[in-house]
Amino acid sequence: MVHSLAALRADESRGSQRSIAVALLANIVVGAAKLAAGLTTGSAALLAEAGHSVADSVNEMLLGISLRQARRPPDSLHPRGHESAGFCGHSSPRSPHS
Repeated sequence: MVHSLAALRADESRGSQRSIAVALLANIVVGAAKLAAGLTTGSAALLAEAGHSVADSVNEMLLGISLRQARRPPDSLHPRGHESAGFCGHSSPRSPHS
């Protein structure tokens, strides 16, 4: 069965969005657990880790937004499409500990 390039990209994009959603949910759950444990024990390390989980979650959201933008079709201002928007999330500053 032959697939068009657009169909293959659409399948890949749906898989990417699903992966991002799962990672975001996992980061939120883990971050909430770290926050609860940090508040309960008074551990500054766990509170810092909860903050790190928040940063990871924001990064996941930005990546999802950039991939959604990259799927937009070409228009008069972007005759070659918006695919380069998909790399927006990759250029964000990262912690040296990530």
